[in-house]
Amino acid sequence: MSTIKLAVDGIHGINQPKRFFELYPQFIDKLDEEAKTIINDPSHDQYWDVWDDFSRAFEVMVEGVTWRIVEDDDIFFVADTHVWE
Repeated sequence: MSTIKLAVDGIHGINQPKRFFELYPQFIDKLDEEAKTIINDPSHDQYWDVWDDFSRAFEVMVEGVTWRIVEDDDIFFVADTHVWE
């Protein structure tokens, strides 16, 4: 099983966080109502703050493995079991 998966390609630029929630709407409920509005507007002055708070706190358990978000130009889901080379 892969321990790292591409969530959103960096080609989306400033729209990456917005695109994340378009691709993975199951996670939008982790945001409050105000944040849901902000994350849909990349020009909003709190857009990156909302994304930063969300991505730092993100944690989901799948079949006993905890996954987090890691950003390196692209957005990735990375399992805690991933071995970085």
